[in-house]
Amino acid sequence: MERSEFKDFRNRIFAGANLRGISLKGADFRDADLTQVNLSGAKLREVDFNGARLREANFQGADLRGANLRGADLFGANLKGANLGGTILEGVTL
Repeated sequence: MERSEFKDFRNRIFAGANLRGISLKGADFRDADLTQVNLSGAKLREVDFNGARLREANFQGADLRGANLRGADLFGANLKGANLGGTILEGVTL
């Protein structure tokens, strides 16, 4: 499996998954369901979350630098201590 295929998670369901501390630089989660997922301490630089459902997701201490959160649903998400430098937040629901 090619590395680029491994990072293609578009339209997939990860609701409630524990992905704490995972490293997924450049992964594609467009339109994925990550409701209540635990991504605390995760390395998510340049990840594409465009249109993703991230309700009540835990991003505490995560590195989201350069991530695309355009149109994502972050209602109730925990962003405490997350690095959002250069993150696209256009049209995000908080």
